[in-house]
Amino acid sequence: NGQDFARELATQYPMVSRVALSKTPIWQTDGSTSENSLLVYLVVKHSLTRADQKKIIAWLKVRTDMTDIKLIVTRK
Repeated sequence: NGQDFARELATQYPMVSRVALSKTPIWQTDGSTSENSLLVYLVVKHSLTRADQKKIIAWLKVRTDMTDIKLIVTRK
């Protein structure tokens, strides 16, 4: 549930103000696809460190049981 993820992330990282999640295939330019990826879009109040981004990706891998996580971070 996306709302649960948003609340859990905001608890761990209060600078996160918005979260969007989408499980989607990533298309190769030759038309083939890879396995499904989890696209995670975060809007933050101030920048996340590279270390925090890696921790979020590691947490999401465990929490979602997915290995391919794409994290997109923008500032508010």
